[in-house]
Amino acid sequence: MPRKKNATPTIESEIAFIEPPAPDDVSILQQKEYLGVRMKIRIISIFCYLLLCTCLLNLATAADLSTIMMEATCKVVGKGSIGTGFVIGKLDPDNPPRAFYTLITADHVLRAVQGDTVVLVF
Repeated sequence: MPRKKNATPTIESEIAFIEPPAPDDVSILQQKEYLGVRMKIRIISIFCYLLLCTCLLNLATAADLSTIMMEATCKVVGKGSIGTGFVIGKLDPDNPPRAFYTLITADHVLRAVQGDTVVLVF
């Protein structure tokens, strides 16, 4: 699309309206330079798109991890002690539906319990 002669050129208009040089007007070297510029613009565009997708994916994963941790947090109640903790699980490599769970809590919460039983309130 040809530009008007009195129009003020901008970066957007220069990028959007790059026209290939006519073969009879320019040398082969200038044609290769034109193709090189177009290729660089495409590569940079693809890189920016992939970077944006990666950032959005990381944000989504971080939000999911926060939600998972909040849902795994529980109240630990024992005779003589109350505290909080969270439960983590690791899949059994021999039986994937099965997992091994571990309660993570502060040492003083379990030391203050009188007896061997605690109740986890989710």
